[in-house]
Amino acid sequence: MPGNYFASSFADSGKGISKWNDVEEKHYAFNISSEANELYREDVQYFNNFKDEIENYFPNYNGVVGTGFYRDGQLSKLKIDIPIQFYGKAELVGFAQYVTGTIMDQFPDFFNIEVNVTSVNGQEILFIREPGDKEPFVHIYE
Repeated sequence: MPGNYFASSFADSGKGISKWNDVEEKHYAFNISSEANELYREDVQYFNNFKDEIENYFPNYNGVVGTGFYRDGQLSKLKIDIPIQFYGKAELVGFAQYVTGTIMDQFPDFFNIEVNVTSVNGQEILFIREPGDKEPFVHIYE
């Protein structure tokens, strides 16, 4: 569940909480967080390189949004949203192929990546790459 948690604990049935454990989890919006840029410059650079590639593919477009989820100071998941309008199925498929290659070229394979491409019609493409995968799972919606 997104949000910021400070501590967690487990209580056995009929017993009280005896110890709280610090939770080291944070979300950063890469487009707007100066803190993310200061703490995780390399991760933000991966995202910015990807964003630049997408914006070069569609030169009049600049709406790529990225959110990094960090657990214990390490990037665990990068979620990217790309809201865009397509002018036909061929353009959609071509963009899916381009994004697949760009994901493989721009990001190391040690964290989870989810890329959602949406339009006014709803979800258009979903990309998921789990840590260690060499290629992402790609689904183009009908």
